[in-house]
This record gives sequence, C-alpha cells and structure tokens, in this order.
Amino acid sequence: KTRYIGVSNYDAAQMARALETGFFHSNQPRYNMFDRDIEIADLPFCREQGIGVLAHSPLAKGLLTNIYRPGYIFPDADERSGFPRFQGALFNSYIAVADQLAAVASDKGLSLVQMAIAWLLRREEVSCVLVGAKNEAQMREHLGAAEVSWSADELAAIDAILRDAPAG
Repeated sequence: KTRYIGVSNYDAAQMARALETGFFHSNQPRYNMFDRDIEIADLPFCREQGIGVLAHSPLAKGLLTNIYRPGYIFPDADERSGFPRFQGALFNSYIAVADQLAAVASDKGLSLVQMAIAWLLRREEVSCVLVGAKNEAQMREHLGAAEVSWSADELAAIDAILRDAPAG
C-alpha cells in the first residue's frame, strides 16, 4: 500500500510539474545553514501547496559539527575528499564561519549541532530534519534541539554571520 508519496531534491518548478500528475506529501532537499538556496522559491512553494520538507544534510556533511579544524585532510575513501568545499582555503573559510556560529550557540547553551538542527526546525515548512545519529549520545544531543525557540535578534545575529559564509 502506498499511503504517502514524496520526492527528493525537487525545486519549485519540478514540484509544480509533479503536482500535475498527482499530489505528493513531501520533498527531501538538502537544507542547512550553508545551503539555503531553497529558501527563495522552494520553501514558499511547499508552504503554499502543503508539502512537507524533510531536510537532509542538516549538518552540511560535518561542517556544522565543530569537529573539523582548518587544514584537516579527509581520507581518499571519504566522499568529502573530492568536494572543493572540504579542501584548502574554502574549507578553512567554512570552519571559520562555523566557529562564529558555535560561539552564538554556546551563548544560548547549545552545541553547534543543536543550533544547526534547531535553526532548521524554526521553519514552519520543515516537517523533519534528517539527522544520522551514530550512537545514543548523538541522539540525545540531537533531541536537545527540539524545543529551542529563537528571538528575532538571535536570528538576525545568525544571518549576519551566514552572510560571510563562502559560496561553494
């Protein structure tokens, strides 16, 4: 039985075409503090059409974990070793922005991971944030993001930091 239908990584135009065939319930796009392109057209489209957003890669493949430091080299077997975002000066720039975000998170009593998840959950269009906990401690950390609320000033401070995030 099929109870719910979803699409993955569709933009607003693709979703509009898909809706000509029939209704679907969700879209699963990449969405995180560094990958915000969907905010322009896709999130508003989902809100207007009643389509839930299941955000994947909420921690930007580790950039928003506060684990990696400038100069870290990913092993060849790690897919990130082939992505420009995870190499050289560009990688170091992302880490510098993540460090600024971590300071804001700390002021709020959160880890950077919790802040990244809570920042996504603030959007009414986001039905679910797809996080991959590897152990119970990570799961508990992720759950700490569920009840976070944001003031306009906090969101403005985060946006100011994110304006300096590199494109790539």
